Amino acid sequence: MTQHKTRKRILTTVLALLLVSALVVTVIYLSDPGSEGRVEWASVAYGTLYSNISATGVVYEMSRGSEVPLAAYVYGIENMEEVSERGYEVNWATILFSEQPQPIAYRVSAVNESLSERAMSYRTDLPAIELVTLVPVYFDFAALVAAYEAQQAAGETEAETLLAFIFTVLLNEQTGNIEHEHIPSEFLREDDEAAFTVTTNYPKTLLEQAVPLAGGQAYQLSKLTYREGDMLTLGSTLFSLSFRYLTTLFTISEYDYADINARMNQGETVYAAVAVNALGGRKLIAEVLSVQKTENMSGVSYYTLQAGLVFANLEGLSEENPYGDFTYYDPSLDQDAVRALGVGLKDNLTQQELVHNYSITLTIQKSVIRNTLIVPTKCIFYDDNKRPYLLLQGEDNKEKRVFINITLSTGKDAAVQPLEGYQLEEGDLAKYIENRSLISSLF
Repeated sequence: MTQHKTRKRILTTVLALLLVSALVVTVIYLSDPGSEGRVEWASVAYGTLYSNISATGVVYEMSRGSEVPLAAYVYGIENMEEVSERGYEVNWATILFSEQPQPIAYRVSAVNESLSERAMSYRTDLPAIELVTLVPVYFDFAALVAAYEAQQAAGETEAETLLAFIFTVLLNEQTGNIEHEHIPSEFLREDDEAAFTVTTNYPKTLLEQAVPLAGGQAYQLSKLTYREGDMLTLGSTLFSLSFRYLTTLFTISEYDYADINARMNQGETVYAAVAVNALGGRKLIAEVLSVQKTENMSGVSYYTLQAGLVFANLEGLSEENPYGDFTYYDPSLDQDAVRALGVGLKDNLTQQELVHNYSITLTIQKSVIRNTLIVPTKCIFYDDNKRPYLLLQGEDNKEKRVFINITLSTGKDAAVQPLEGYQLEEGDLAKYIENRSLISSLF
């Protein structure tokens, strides 16, 4: 019995030594570029390399609305935040001391009657329709001077100066703001040649600045309650705009957020590929927009980020051109950039296919290096001092060693720069040894 146990221990020891020897041989083989094995060559590429992280989230349907004053249109304001934050008024100081004549009001000369007293649902991809036509109305200072002079000559006014006449006849006692309804019609002058028509192109412009658009965005217009002949001021509500749009929230750690935040602070746009689980993993693009929440757990901070969903523009698709277009949103999102994100060019998701609370998986571009040389990481070897280098195919099939600096690695590929005194170009062939398995190394 003892002899049997001794033989068993000896056999176990021998097998263990064989296994350790095999591991040592394998490690030496994998670290030595000169080891026997099948030699392969990979081409050095030039382009953009991304380092990605993954996160999970859900689709949210967000609601937003704002009253849009007439002044926003007159002054060409296209940002929703600025529209809602600014106040507008016209006072006598503006009218009397402005170098150029300023309207004090705008007369409604035509209005889309179907819109009055009810909300209108519309879409940005439909043809523009007219909402209201407005005629600028100016204070006729010349007529006021003529009236003052006529009344003074006839002894019909107690005002000793023109300024006193203005205060007596025109100004509201409480404020310097113009109350156009208190101004006699003979002191008003309309400029029919300067009339303008507001169409649905304006709410479309506001939406394009507020949310990613493609294939049409639904919205509602309300508070178009004025009638022909009404007088609107700059502070009057032109319309109330409300709409819903799709976005997503996801959470990442402070270590991943640091790189994303640094890129955004430098003015870069950070994109993610969004895979919708309920739709078989079909993908679209999202732009990381802002931080919504921060919390700390076990000494690590986690950031909840909002990303706006970007849908491909599907106008003009044909058998010859089956690809959706994202360049409407960002010219840099050409087909190569979309492929780099991992988003399909042909299988385009539409906004109508997404539903509130769908679960999604995001692949976010954490780090990016553009205009760089890229090699597979399996082509990178290290010398005794742990300095990375490539073995390039030289003349007469002779190998030459090129030391490099690795600026970004994804595990599969690496962005590299040749060290001073070495040369590396796109199209160079870099050597690698096809890996053998542990089992094959044993025999």
